[in-house]
Amino acid sequence: MGKLIDHIKSEWHVMKGAPGSFVLLLLFGLAAGFGGGLAWRGQEVANIESLVRVKEAEREFSERQLTEIKTKLSENPSSVDIIGGKTAKPDPRVDQLKSVFTDSGWSVGTKSIAPPNPAQNLTLRTPDDKAAHTLEKALNEAGVHYDTVKPNDASGVQEFQLKPSTF
Repeated sequence: MGKLIDHIKSEWHVMKGAPGSFVLLLLFGLAAGFGGGLAWRGQEVANIESLVRVKEAEREFSERQLTEIKTKLSENPSSVDIIGGKTAKPDPRVDQLKSVFTDSGWSVGTKSIAPPNPAQNLTLRTPDDKAAHTLEKALNEAGVHYDTVKPNDASGVQEFQLKPSTF
């Protein structure tokens, strides 16, 4: 800072000789800095607004999916178990799905068990082939991504493991 003050002192006679140019350049520099700052801030605000619009669109898509699932499930009510693995925080999809199933007339059981495979996602277990067919149709119509698992026994039980990006 001392060097800057020394430089201004040494050039004071130049600034004193052309005060109009000095003031004009000073104002131009301040305006350019202020304009650049406003442009940078405007871009930051635009980025945040874009992220908000994306999140709102994702939420609308999720609501649309849930509505489509509810419509298809109400055609043939049955029962389902919603199985969520033990995690540090509960999966919000469990409450969403429980509400959708109950509103559609399905009997819902929930279990929170530690999955054998830590990568296993939220699972929907149906008791018979009829319920599995109805659930599969509903998930497909809504565009929900899942993997199916059918146990080796002939009980008719089928599991639908929902992928993380489902809702």
